[in-house]
Amino acid sequence: MNVSARYAALVADTNSTHALVNVRLLDQEGGERLPAIVELRTADGTVLASGQTRSGTADLNDMPGFAVPENTASVIVRFARNGEAREKTVPCAVCMKSHTLDFAWNELTPVDPAVLAAETWLRKTGGRARRATGREFFTRCSQPNDCNGLGCGGEVASLNRH
Repeated sequence: MNVSARYAALVADTNSTHALVNVRLLDQEGGERLPAIVELRTADGTVLASGQTRSGTADLNDMPGFAVPENTASVIVRFARNGEAREKTVPCAVCMKSHTLDFAWNELTPVDPAVLAAETWLRKTGGRARRATGREFFTRCSQPNDCNGLGCGGEVASLNRH
């Protein structure tokens, strides 16, 4: 199916103060595309946007696009697949030069499962921190598959109260 007309009809926003970047995930440099959840994050970890990468025979132009805020020094691009998350910090100068960024899964830095568990806990509590009572303890995660695609896989503890 010819989808060229769909892309030709898109009009660029010339008033935008953001760099637009498309993202693809490959198994290795020059390799096959992989499906994954992808997040664009600030340097402090705040999620700016998320999407889904495509694989196989999907239209090669079908990839998530993200707006990188103006005056941002760098962003973190995080991918999650098969219960594992990996990421890379990208200087925004690279985003300004290229409209499509290809990432190789085997070259990305694995995200510490403890970080994923803490982020999941914060999402579930709405980011509301509670004061420690001294009676908290950590155990293996009781719901390793319930981590919004960024699962801890049960490897890391979740916060429990006694």
